[in-house]
Amino acid sequence: YMSQRQMFTTAAEAVGARPPRFGIPMAPLYVFGWFAGLSNRLFGTDFPMNLTAARLMWLTSPADHGKATRELGWKPAPTAESISRAAQFYVDRRNRDEKVIDL
Repeated sequence: YMSQRQMFTTAAEAVGARPPRFGIPMAPLYVFGWFAGLSNRLFGTDFPMNLTAARLMWLTSPADHGKATRELGWKPAPTAESISRAAQFYVDRRNRDEKVIDL
């Protein structure tokens, strides 16, 4: 299992960005998400962080590839390597001016 902090740090290091310096407890994220969602509804803003995003962060659970390995013979790459490749792919697409979701 890899924590969200570890995932963000791995992705940041892969693309030469500064990794997160500190974490934010869930309670303030819920409050911020609620206010951001309210702002989105009232003013038509588009903050990517809202109450639903905060809930999804809380509900994100460890993924298990055991069934795919057992039943399909799938052999995944190491998690850190996969995250690094995904982060680099995202940056490469952005550098080519391809449409990407910009958070």
